[in-house]
Amino acid sequence: MSNRVSSPATRFSRSALVALLALGVAACGASVVPVPAPADAERAAARWADADLDQLTAGRTLYVQKCSGCHTLVAPHARSPEAWPAMVDAMARRIRLGDPERDLITRYVVTMSELRGVAPSAPSARAAEPDPAAADVGPLGQPQVDAELR
Repeated sequence: MSNRVSSPATRFSRSALVALLALGVAACGASVVPVPAPADAERAAARWADADLDQLTAGRTLYVQKCSGCHTLVAPHARSPEAWPAMVDAMARRIRLGDPERDLITRYVVTMSELRGVAPSAPSARAAEPDPAAADVGPLGQPQVDAELR
């Protein structure tokens, strides 16, 4: 057995590797959150006359930034469009989210939840049935139950 002492460069390299791995794992959580497309903006405009792609994109950004700080992100398509507004309202009160931010998040998750059952990476092949395996994903890709959100 060797009594090697690691150099500062080796410790830095290990720290950098650990930081990169942590960042990669965090990015996996956002992968269940689809990026809105022009077709999504058209669906949103049918519900909210002033809705557009920029609003949906801003809503997605806020959803990832504000919601992932407290719990695992729930894929929008894992809930019905009718379930999201009450859920967003409850969470918005807890974190004192302003009305404009709450509305953007609501528009995003409601619009994207209309795609229930479709993996976020397949925006053009959208199905009508939910995909239970894609519902809630933990930081390492494992299914996670978040009782507070159910």
